[in-house]
Amino acid sequence: MNCWICGAIADSGEHKIKKSLLKKVYSDDFKNKEMRHIKYGEETKLPGPNSNKIKFKKVICSKCNNSRTQSHDASFDIFIDFIIKHYELINEKRIIDFKEIYGEKFPEQQTNLFKYFVKIFGCDLSENNFIVPSDIVQLIDKTFFKTRLKITFSINEQIVTSNSPTNLLYGNGYLITTDFNLNSRLEVDTKYRFEMNLSYLRVNFFYNTFTDIGLGSDWIADKQYLYLGSSQEMNKEHI
Repeated sequence: MNCWICGAIADSGEHKIKKSLLKKVYSDDFKNKEMRHIKYGEETKLPGPNSNKIKFKKVICSKCNNSRTQSHDASFDIFIDFIIKHYELINEKRIIDFKEIYGEKFPEQQTNLFKYFVKIFGCDLSENNFIVPSDIVQLIDKTFFKTRLKITFSINEQIVTSNSPTNLLYGNGYLITTDFNLNSRLEVDTKYRFEMNLSYLRVNFFYNTFTDIGLGSDWIADKQYLYLGSSQEMNKEHI
């Protein structure tokens, strides 16, 4: 398989959820062999944060996964540290202020964060044998771009009111598309919905389709403030 970004031989298994994040949140659970992985309703033990169970198939090359997108990974690290440390404030205000997270460099940093989510989205599409839309591929190297992808953030109400709001659920949820795209696998009016669970915060992806106003305000790396929507159910079909 070729890298969906540059076309070189895909030789790298990108983590669906970053290894450093899993180690930070679940170090004791891995040590005590209590970690669980859930896919298609089946629960199995997760031996460690480098398990192939939580990696995509090799759909990206080492250069694109590392040096080419390193700044994107770094922006995600800052973002996830903030939402873990400040979950009570975020839940109360239901607003994300990127300047509060990144300081004066928030325009550049939020663009890198958007590109990190794009990398995960592209890997998931490629793993499922869909062609990654050209605008998704092209924006990786651009400072300013146009894309049909919009992202929203929503609070998972079941998790935020639980006893473990920052370590209960991490992983990727459903990838949804149309019957036409499922059968043709061509880039012709392709539509996708996708989701990523960061414990109490859900990241909702809408490609070439209407967003759900109840799931938060639209974001294309173009706002300082984001309104957070509400997700009522706990989707266990993750990773």
